[in-house]
Amino acid sequence: MQIPRPEAVLDGRLDFAVLPEAHLGPSMAAVKRFLAATARLEEIRASARHVARVRHIGLTELIALTWFPSLVRKLKGVYPQVTLQPDVDLSASLRDKKRPGIA
Repeated sequence: MQIPRPEAVLDGRLDFAVLPEAHLGPSMAAVKRFLAATARLEEIRASARHVARVRHIGLTELIALTWFPSLVRKLKGVYPQVTLQPDVDLSASLRDKKRPGIA
């Protein structure tokens, strides 16, 4: 996810001109607008951190039946946005399936 430029969030206006809220005074209106824009930017930044990630992992049957489920539980506790996609197969088949250039 790409974080948008500040002027996109602020509707193209980077100047904090006086808002029509005359009863608040010019400086208070500018402060309110600035705080609202900052809150929107913080929401966008926070949502970018929670992008779901899928990791593919090749496993032999022995690993899949022994310690891998424990690893998945621990990873979910620390990295809830990460999803592991296991591929259980023979080691020779897994070696043949791996992407080129990855050791």
